[in-house]
Amino acid sequence: MKITITIKNCISNRECNIQVDNGQKIGTTIRVLEDNLADVMEGLSGNVKVKSQRTKRRIDLNRNYEHEMIFSGDILLLCSE
Repeated sequence: MKITITIKNCISNRECNIQVDNGQKIGTTIRVLEDNLADVMEGLSGNVKVKSQRTKRRIDLNRNYEHEMIFSGDILLLCSE
């Protein structure tokens, strides 16, 4: 099932809305963003940590959106470690 989420960079405050399959690994999404939307990833260096704005918890990049209980409308915050 497709979900629409917002990705927000904690450093540059840039954000984008993307649509992903809820079975896709979250780490795959981050790699695609690094390759294709460098402006959204600007300022993030090294390992990127992802946090859910709704639940305030850190997200495991090796799991998919369904297992991490990320739903349409959620905002994921990207920060540097």
